[in-house]
Formats: sequence, structure tokens, C-alpha cells
Amino acid sequence: MKIDFEKQNHEELANNSVKRDKWAAKKKPPVTGDEILQAVNALEAAPTLADMPSRPWHPHPLFGNYKGHFAIWINKQWRTVFRPNPGNDQDYRIDNPKTIKAVTIVEICQNYHKK
Repeated sequence: MKIDFEKQNHEELANNSVKRDKWAAKKKPPVTGDEILQAVNALEAAPTLADMPSRPWHPHPLFGNYKGHFAIWINKQWRTVFRPNPGNDQDYRIDNPKTIKAVTIVEICQNYHKK
């Protein structure tokens, strides 16, 4: 898929291993920079959202504050959150993962389960 980033610092984290590793080391519970990069690379490698392997990524739609967004697992606690970015794609439908060919990463590493 084509990927872009809502926040410039997320793009920097995706492309700079030193910054990503330092940033990830501060997260509790732990996550690694490599885990974050693997999730971003998996999104980029899949032609469509339907092509994302269920294991280990578990792609799924979100609800509530993240309605219209999707997430994939980084690990048991952390997720990469993104929204479809259809542009001018006439075939796009949010309810059909085969039509989601481009995404915007909203949260590169988010634990939306904790409050």
C-alpha cells in the first residue's frame, strides 16, 4: 500500500532507527523500534488491506473516537493506527479491504486500550 503520515515526527520515526529506538524505549509496557518498523513495512508491502496477513498483524476496524480508522498489532499491547486514503480512487469502499490501497498513519505506536 501507499503510506503517508499524518504527523511529520511519525515519518521521521519510521525512517530513522536511532530516533525510533530511543522513542520506543520510553514506552511502557515495552515495545522495540524493530517491532514498530516491521508493522510499517508490513503495511507498505501489502497491495491492499485485504492482503495483510491476519497473523501476526490482526488488521481490524476501529470504533468510537477512531471510527473510520483501522489498526494492526505491533505486539499484544501496541497498535499502528491508520485511516484509508482513497484519493480519487472510484473503487474505494471503507467496508471492502480489497479497495484500500493507500493509508495515512495516524498513530505509529498507540496503546488505545489503557485509560
